[in-house]
Amino acid sequence: MLAKDGPTFWKCWQSKFEGRPNCTQVDDCTKPEVIAENFMHYFSKIYIPNSDSRAMSLYKEYMLQRQNYFGFPFAADDIIFDTELVSKVIYDLKVGKAPDLAGLTAEHLQRAHHVLPVILSKLLQLIIMVRHVPVWFGHSYNPS
Repeated sequence: MLAKDGPTFWKCWQSKFEGRPNCTQVDDCTKPEVIAENFMHYFSKIYIPNSDSRAMSLYKEYMLQRQNYFGFPFAADDIIFDTELVSKVIYDLKVGKAPDLAGLTAEHLQRAHHVLPVILSKLLQLIIMVRHVPVWFGHSYNPS
């Protein structure tokens, strides 16, 4: 199953597990909120660093390296995000996927006004030119 693409994986998954009763009780709990809370407490106790001081020193070292990191050096003229490229990328996005942190999906981008690829290409070109990526570009989860 590891070698399958998304749709093939889920088709295989459903063929193996479809029709089986869903688990509605874990450790005598039936409320999803309580079950999720219990999982969170269990895994937060298991996955902790061996040494708090070492974990903190590694975190500080990482943050020091990260603040001066600019990625692989290249000339801004070498990379061009033109409107055609951005339009193609948006068109090729797979639909039906989970939204990002702002709630945007591929469908939002594909059905947006036709000026969106123009704006995005200018934004990406500007990011390359000034060599600064906005912090929120790197967010992959909601910490709250």
